[in-house]
Amino acid sequence: MASEFRQSPPSPLQESPYGFTGALLPDPSTSFFYRVTGDSMSQAHIPDGALLVVDRSLRPANGDIVLVNLEGEQVVRRLVRTSRVLVLHPDNPSYRPQVITPQMHLTILGVVLAILIEPAGRKGLLSQITLS
Repeated sequence: MASEFRQSPPSPLQESPYGFTGALLPDPSTSFFYRVTGDSMSQAHIPDGALLVVDRSLRPANGDIVLVNLEGEQVVRRLVRTSRVLVLHPDNPSYRPQVITPQMHLTILGVVLAILIEPAGRKGLLSQITLS
């Protein structure tokens, strides 16, 4: 799995005691933070536990990393459009790309604008941030 499941659309991060929330969200009415679980995007430098800055107002372009709801599960993938199909690509060879068919329920929740990670061996700042 690439990400955690939420029943409702992702919500903005509560202001952290470090005061950087406003500086990282381009527009708080359309952008939000999302915490990743899993390693399906590890080769895109999105490790387990990373915080993503996601904007729901942007139209995704071919090759963008997106947060989607696919069949009731939220996942982070690279969006690839061909002349015939839409494909969600993991950036980890251990996972297979998912071709989207007309029968599938897919909602693009937003385009990933930034990836926040902590240096290897240093857990603290990002792990203390809670999503509302």
